[in-house]
Amino acid sequence: MLAIYLIFACAILTARPAAASMDLGQLSLEELMDLEVFSASKKDEPFFAVPAAIYVLTGEDIRRSGATSIPDALRGVPGIEVARIDGSKWGVAVRGFNDIFSDKLLVMVDGRTVYSPLFSGVLWETQEIALENVQRIEVVRGPGGTLWGANAVNGIINIITKSAEESQGPAVWLGAGNENRTRLNARYGIPLGEEFYSALRLHYALRDELTRDGTGAGDGWSIARAGLRVDGKLTSNDEIFFDADIYSGDIDQPFVFLLADEPPYIRDLEATTPLKGGHALLRWTRTPSTNSEFAMQVYYDYGQRDEALLNGHLHIYDIDLQHHWRSNDRQEIVWGGGYRLHRDDFSKSTITKFSPDKRSYGVFSAFAQNEIVLAPARVKLILGAKVEHNDFTGYAFQPNVRVAWTPDERQTLWMAASRALRAPARVDHDLRVTRARVPTQEGPDIFVTAFGDEGFETEKAQTLEVGYRARWRNSALFDATAFYTLYDNLRTSEPELPYPDPLDPENRIIAPAIYANRMEATTRGIEMAFDLRPIPTWRLRAAYSYMSLEIELNKNSSYTAGLLWEGVSPEHHFSLRSSHDLPWNIALDMGARYVGDIPGAFTKSYVGGDARLSRPLANGIEIALLGHDLLYANRAEFRAPHGPTRPADVQRGFLLSLRWSPSF
Repeated sequence: MLAIYLIFACAILTARPAAASMDLGQLSLEELMDLEVFSASKKDEPFFAVPAAIYVLTGEDIRRSGATSIPDALRGVPGIEVARIDGSKWGVAVRGFNDIFSDKLLVMVDGRTVYSPLFSGVLWETQEIALENVQRIEVVRGPGGTLWGANAVNGIINIITKSAEESQGPAVWLGAGNENRTRLNARYGIPLGEEFYSALRLHYALRDELTRDGTGAGDGWSIARAGLRVDGKLTSNDEIFFDADIYSGDIDQPFVFLLADEPPYIRDLEATTPLKGGHALLRWTRTPSTNSEFAMQVYYDYGQRDEALLNGHLHIYDIDLQHHWRSNDRQEIVWGGGYRLHRDDFSKSTITKFSPDKRSYGVFSAFAQNEIVLAPARVKLILGAKVEHNDFTGYAFQPNVRVAWTPDERQTLWMAASRALRAPARVDHDLRVTRARVPTQEGPDIFVTAFGDEGFETEKAQTLEVGYRARWRNSALFDATAFYTLYDNLRTSEPELPYPDPLDPENRIIAPAIYANRMEATTRGIEMAFDLRPIPTWRLRAAYSYMSLEIELNKNSSYTAGLLWEGVSPEHHFSLRSSHDLPWNIALDMGARYVGDIPGAFTKSYVGGDARLSRPLANGIEIALLGHDLLYANRAEFRAPHGPTRPADVQRGFLLSLRWSPSF
């Protein structure tokens, strides 16, 4: 840490205004306050007045962070827990319950949900998005079920990519390093008319394996992606947006294999998982007047995995309609509805079974939210609710009430009370997977097997939040949120009496563990963010989060492992990032973070450090050197409680990158 402080001090002493081309952070604090965000209210509104715990990462923030993946870019956001599990897998959660599948966080890309209906979570290895194509990431901490539906229990991450109009002309990014072995991103935008644009995007990433016990972890991976984006105006009132891509990759994964033929029946299974998929999305927006806007969105998503634990494919069809209407100066209404159909086939899967192995299941929803101005430019009240129906548990209701008070243009105080739900996934109802094989001295072996249950219910959360946002002139911004959440009907795995397997000719013994809803929890905490610009060429951002999680099992539950959830998230998390423009057009970006103990994941507290040094050259070329996890040669970051693969140690990494475009 001393080295970091010394470099900060040197940067201050040598600071002077940089060339305009450096464009520090690209937004002043005044511009950031006026930046319009969409995710909190499903309508564009200024960031500063949003009555929710929201944080925005702009494309320039992401570039200067030196991040090479979406989870990496999220590390400095207050309230977010980001932990690398192995070479291709991450645990990303908001306000607790982190795991390889964080089932209470909804993630979207350009309005398309990438939350898996199979496992209730995000497969981050399939979301290898070229960060150079990201316009901004909006992070909403806290419930969002009223607008976005079930599974937006603790937060929403909305990844918004650059429009085709912003992507005109050629652009190429190249990177090579010891961990990120190869990164290639190319983009070419072509105008299709006076107000119509297209952009072709290509991306390839090859990551080296991490380490485990001083040797290679066997978890390297590669992925290639190609996409096309088209957007523009059909008429003066009609806009259209089309986005499509396909991807293909291979992931090396060392599984913990529990069904070996000989004692001790547990061994590593080295396997390479081919994966492929793609999507196509079309959105039409019509604005007949300044007080009315109608939008329709349809998309298709396909994914396929051929791995040792799971072999099959999933199709998703989705349609959404929305109307935003301003009836007068004091009232705005957003309402709409949608339907999503899932169709999957896992008949070829041998270890993780679903019963039935093929299934079609749908979700219908309708919502409405009314924003009422009680005092012009000072107080507004927001009332909303969503009704949703899924094929597993039927109807669900998610209400929300928020109030915001803006005493002056420099302050916003808000409060909210919300109810949010996590709908059951396929694993909750239809899973069958053997977790362990226990030998016996006499008689057949015992196979500990997890089963879903048709009676599994919806998980529920009720949250109270209060937040305060303030700015001082054009040099500082402070944002703080306190929250309290009660969870009910959380998933447990309940052991039952063993019985002979009727389908096994050797009559082996099954020791079942059935999914049920017999756990409750309470979380409370605070989240703070501070953005300071001491001088025009220097920006400091700090974030601190504290969270306490308490688990309580129902008196009829035997799921003692559920108490581990109390320790899968750090109580304390702090991050500091400095972005400084130095003489000779040199940009220096440095970051440090402290993550507290994570006993439930068998991980000690640690301090991480990253750095980025860049300089523009002639003819639209920029060169940059990135360093990741600089304070340790290797260290364990997270051991997922329910991860099927062997965890690995994160190692120190360096990346040399070049970017070129005539428009830079």
